[in-house]
Amino acid sequence: MDETNDRSGIPWYYRLGLASKFTLLFYLVTLFALGVVGYYGYSSAADALRAKAAETVQGHTSQVSQKISYFMEMTRNDLNFVANSTSLLRQLYWQDMNDNRKSDQWKVVTMNGWRGFMDNNDYIFKIRFLGTDGREKISIHRDPVTREVLPLADHELQDKASESYFQKSLEMEEQAYFVSSLDLNREHGQIEKPLVPVVRLARPVIGVNKVKYGVAVITLFADTFFDYLREDDKQLEKGEFYLLDVNGDFLFHPDREKIFGKLQGHGDNFRTHYAGIMDHLQQRAEGTLFDRGHIISFKRIFPHPGDQSHYWTLVGVMDEEAFLGDLNHFKIIFLSLMLLMLAVVFVASRYYVGGIMRPLLFVTRQLQHLGQGQMASEAIIYRPRDEIRLMLDSTERLIANMEALVNQADAVAHGDFSHD
Repeated sequence: MDETNDRSGIPWYYRLGLASKFTLLFYLVTLFALGVVGYYGYSSAADALRAKAAETVQGHTSQVSQKISYFMEMTRNDLNFVANSTSLLRQLYWQDMNDNRKSDQWKVVTMNGWRGFMDNNDYIFKIRFLGTDGREKISIHRDPVTREVLPLADHELQDKASESYFQKSLEMEEQAYFVSSLDLNREHGQIEKPLVPVVRLARPVIGVNKVKYGVAVITLFADTFFDYLREDDKQLEKGEFYLLDVNGDFLFHPDREKIFGKLQGHGDNFRTHYAGIMDHLQQRAEGTLFDRGHIISFKRIFPHPGDQSHYWTLVGVMDEEAFLGDLNHFKIIFLSLMLLMLAVVFVASRYYVGGIMRPLLFVTRQLQHLGQGQMASEAIIYRPRDEIRLMLDSTERLIANMEALVNQADAVAHGDFSHD
């Protein structure tokens, strides 16, 4: 077997023709350049979209937290209105003087005034006045279903002496107030059904004579500011808002079955859904995190600005798919441009490689004919004045010289010595 034609064991790239090598080089350089540009473009676009999405979640979270903080500040004014009610204080003064008739008259005035106040502010669930013994003296309720506002009869009034909001408020000085934990309303020690999330504000009732008569309490429907979360929930594409207590229990969740896991005994909380994230929430007052394809923005809300140990954490969570849709659009555009570029490279490579290979193939044929002892009369048009032109000219001179040499040898062979 001719060793020069045996290509077994030779690497494939050595067996490629020059045209294939040039074409492969064109494609490799183009694909590498496009890959680098594409990777950089994709990474930059992903970072920009991720930052934009994080800014969006953070903006919504900040906006909702401000609304809730403003709501809690506004309701403090409601509490002051109740505690400083002129009719309530007059009732208490007449009660001190053992004038039950006038005391009862002012009690009716107080109850009517509070009913009217609740009619105009439907976020208030209850307004109550508790005596220094912790028993309810006046209690105005709004039915959570019918929304009707009615006072409780004397036999319906309850003893709240064991409640923390009563005990802590009774110990406070004038103008100080207490905000309870956000929890579920209880009646006679039992959680009310359907569930009614509430938060209570309480402060001592102190007359101008500096006598502490008891505690004023307003109970708020937490659903009032939960509506802020629901509204922004609709605007946050592929995202949700949660409100958490300090331990990570859901105070608000789009799925109502998940709220107050500890109180209801089902144990569902933020930690079970986002392991490890709760530690960050407990260490920082606000921030933005990225976890398992989610963007998480959080901010603490202090229902009582003076008590930094009591807070709720508002959490906004957005699925990264919300902005990956724009990245998919980028992918389509980039792949389309890449295909277009490859088509351009294909056409350009065929043109330029063909322009190089035609004269090279011409020279190869001439040399092959010459190696076989043949003088092929063949011409090629090649206008560029480059190295290939020099190679063609040299080949042409070589063949002309070889042809002259052969003619001279033929003449000598025939006895003609007249040629130089």
